[in-house]
Amino acid sequence: MKIFLQETFAVLRQCHCVAEILPQCKYLDISNTGHDVIMYDRPNENLEYIVTSLESLVHIDISGTNLAGIGSEDVYPGESDDMTVTDIPGLASRVNRPLEFLGLYNCAYDACFRPRIPAKEITGHATEEQILTALQSYCACERMMQKVLPDLFYVVASTGSSNIRKLFDLLIPAMKQHLECAHIQLYGSGCIFHIMKEVPEELFDTKMKRKIIKLSMDVMCLYSDAVVLQNFFCILKLFKISDLLFESERLIIVLQYLLVQGYKNKPLVLVILLFLNDIARQVDGVKKELLSNRGLIPAILEVVYKSLQYSVVREPQCDDIIKAAWETMLVLIEEASDNGAIFIQGYGVDLFLLCLKLFPKEIELLLNMLRILGNLAEVKKHRSHLIHDKYIVNFSPLLNHKNMEVSYNAARIFSYIALEAPWEGCKLRLNYPIYLQEMAVAILKWDLDAVFVSNYGSFKPALELLIAAEGIPEVQLWAIWTMANLARREPVKYYKLLRDEKVLTALWNLW
Repeated sequence: MKIFLQETFAVLRQCHCVAEILPQCKYLDISNTGHDVIMYDRPNENLEYIVTSLESLVHIDISGTNLAGIGSEDVYPGESDDMTVTDIPGLASRVNRPLEFLGLYNCAYDACFRPRIPAKEITGHATEEQILTALQSYCACERMMQKVLPDLFYVVASTGSSNIRKLFDLLIPAMKQHLECAHIQLYGSGCIFHIMKEVPEELFDTKMKRKIIKLSMDVMCLYSDAVVLQNFFCILKLFKISDLLFESERLIIVLQYLLVQGYKNKPLVLVILLFLNDIARQVDGVKKELLSNRGLIPAILEVVYKSLQYSVVREPQCDDIIKAAWETMLVLIEEASDNGAIFIQGYGVDLFLLCLKLFPKEIELLLNMLRILGNLAEVKKHRSHLIHDKYIVNFSPLLNHKNMEVSYNAARIFSYIALEAPWEGCKLRLNYPIYLQEMAVAILKWDLDAVFVSNYGSFKPALELLIAAEGIPEVQLWAIWTMANLARREPVKYYKLLRDEKVLTALWNLW
């Protein structure tokens, strides 16, 4: 069906009440928000008729139509007395009296790219300024936002932004208004990420940072779409952990939920695990309680179990998710003591045995798993859970592992569980002296100058073990070797601690 705007206006002018109103009309919206452009007959004449009929018009939106014509460098030979050059023929009468606003978004023949447009503010996709004007003007219209944000993303990703503050002041409210539109969130988050990645942090004050973080949390609570979620995770990772702490409780709850719900999406799960790792390393004080009160350890254990199920069905593979999961659990257990008990209750030690069986050559994985068990062994109430035949028979071969760091961490576990001898109820208790002898032989082979990962920032744990292990020289040897290694590889730091923690006095008293 053809639409004749000129005839429609002619009919309206014949109505007495309308005829009185039309000359006073300042704002006219005849835009089209649909995907296809509306093609009117005689677009130039129609637009000229409308503009000349509405004498007070200052704002007109013809987006999604062909009313801007095909564009011409010639003087448009219309009926107006005020003719001059313009690239929108129907607006020739307004060249010397420009419109305050002209909507040209998604117009036929790329009208917004024309150089001579008689309007002060223009919506379109030719420049960042036009797109920002569109973002401001169409904020409430979801269909228009779905067109505007991809164009904004293209500009930001290719050339950056020349007006970052204005962009964020307009973009964030638009995204909040259309939280349930994944298309808008996808492109909006892409814009935020590209800008924040490229510009100095100082350009964002605390208020703006919090707006972005709260928006990210709102979206993450609402969506399960992997691409949208990964975009917002990437945004959050650009912030310092201190910036995120005001939302830490909601953040951890969301991450725990998404770990369980999104386990089939490997890229998403990996991002979550790495992000949790960063958070766990940097929170302190009361915030650390959140690390053990929100079900993170059970959720991560479930991720590993499910990853192994998929791995066993095919060919066993130690992927990045399994490695990241164990590393994250290590940090969580180090930073929140309650997580040790949660790990044991979730059959974490049995999971260690399964991973050890499937991936015996994955040294990085093995070390993180052994460090976790070492942390558990340091806590007296946890040791009884490690003194079982099925565990000890798998720990003991690691004492002679060719990798010194693996051997060291296995010996650490044995040193602590040795304090609980004679291992009542354990059939392998008869081998207890053999294990101690193997441990001593291994220790004497280690390079005292070796540099490896150690979470000891003090001599205190090793010194306490040394004193507690009176009568067990093999365990005391491990404790002394640990202190000597720390002092040799970081003499400035640890020589001072030798005095401050009165290590030499304690050693002298032992002998």
